[in-house]
Amino acid sequence: MPAAKSPVNRTTASAIVCGNHLYVAAINYRQHQLPELFLSLSEPLSSRDNLGAQIASISKAAKLKGCHWNFQLYTDQYQLLQTDVPDVPEEEVDDTLKFKAMDLIQSPLSESAIAISQFPAEAFRGRLKMAYIIAAKRAEMEDIQDQFGLQGLLLDSIDIVDMTMRNLVALASNKPCYAAFSLGKRKSSINCYFKGHLCLHRDIDIGSIDLVASDSAADAPTSGQRELSVATLTLEVQRSLDYFESQLALGAIADILVIAPEVLSEELVLHFDSAVQPRVLPLRFAETMTLAGGVSPSHSCEDAFAIGGALRDWGGHA
Repeated sequence: MPAAKSPVNRTTASAIVCGNHLYVAAINYRQHQLPELFLSLSEPLSSRDNLGAQIASISKAAKLKGCHWNFQLYTDQYQLLQTDVPDVPEEEVDDTLKFKAMDLIQSPLSESAIAISQFPAEAFRGRLKMAYIIAAKRAEMEDIQDQFGLQGLLLDSIDIVDMTMRNLVALASNKPCYAAFSLGKRKSSINCYFKGHLCLHRDIDIGSIDLVASDSAADAPTSGQRELSVATLTLEVQRSLDYFESQLALGAIADILVIAPEVLSEELVLHFDSAVQPRVLPLRFAETMTLAGGVSPSHSCEDAFAIGGALRDWGGHA
């Protein structure tokens, strides 16, 4: 697992677009110190075509000149597909899987940007080797790179939120096996990691709208519906953790981080904690990093993803 240490004297910022809002976070790293979160904000997105200029404006106002940026893709901007790894020489694996992706992804291969994330060697133990294929639209990736470049912003990486969650858990856990549960508006997900590698991903078709009222009281779930949703979430988390331990033989998950709106976080932590063996951790930024004066980050998934993107340098994730 990557060591919990800061890069020397570096500022890293992160941005993510979710729906019609832009979320930005920035973190100061100083040697032998906890990371300092000094910017966490969200604002309406002016337009996709103006994304670079809007981020540049935020950067200027926050005095982020010269900082390094990581951009996060939200779940509707990419596909994450698990597949077996063909029996080919190691140096041919990525190219072979990229060709295999042609039959799995929604867009033509020529219009897609493909990345491969192999499971760690410890996960095989005589089983088929596995990997995740990550596919996004090439034009969108190039547009993001161009917009950052035109504004003179230093873009280090374009990542996905399923990897971003790893950064948030790794800050709170020093164990090799850990997990993250995130509750979005319309769906949730559970991700399990081993030494920084994503080894299990599951989407669950239950979101915060199934647990609390939205804009209209008429949309509020009944107490019975709510109880069923919480029970289903708990069961799916149990199943995912059991699968990770029994099928991948990487050991048991030690810690699971719950990323959810504050109004729901405590309840979910209590339900999960009563049903699973791992330590269940609520998302509490003030306990894992230093917060600059005036910074009070929201605990929504979107704000957490932005902060997780800025934590990419913590422990040296590549």
